[in-house]
Parts: sequence; C-alpha cells; structure tokens
Amino acid sequence: MKICGDRVSADAEAEKLSPEQIYNADETGLFWRYVLPAVANASEKDPTGVKDSKERIIILGCRNASRRHKTKLFIIGKLAKPRAFKNEKVFPVIYWSDKRA
Repeated sequence: MKICGDRVSADAEAEKLSPEQIYNADETGLFWRYVLPAVANASEKDPTGVKDSKERIIILGCRNASRRHKTKLFIIGKLAKPRAFKNEKVFPVIYWSDKRA
C-alpha cells in the first residue's frame, strides 16, 4: 500500500493537536462576469458572438476542525478601490488587491 499526499508529510507532534487548533483553508475562483453560452443549432458556429469574460476574484475561506471558529472570507481582486466599497465603513470580508489576480 502506498500513502501519498498530506498524510505522508504529517508531523507526529502535530497529530496531538485538538480540533480547535487545526485549521483548514481552501480557495476558489469566481468568474463574476461570465455569461453562459446560448444553445446553438447545428448550423450556427458562434451562437453568442461575445468573447468570454475572464474577470474573476479569488475567495479564500478558513475554519477550524471543531467548526467553532470561522474567519472572515478573504477576497483578492484587481481593483485597489472597488466602487462597491466606496461608502462602506465595516466590511464583512477582508479585501486585497493584486493586478495579477
């Protein structure tokens, strides 16, 4: 039997941690301007005539193993000061900008 992945690199000392001390984070991309293509007939080559938008944001969520502590969502976008955040004082998320996002 061959074991691969995170289990191989696990530290013996780290396995003694409680569920409150173990966190898991995962990221996903959200294409927020993506338009679903229309259904095409066999005679049509390009049903929409519109190029797919590749604008997206990256969302990172993190929570501990006991599910008692969840951090705010961490969002990475291209704009340094999005218009949607113009008049906001308190954000429900942590926002960061990166031109390569």
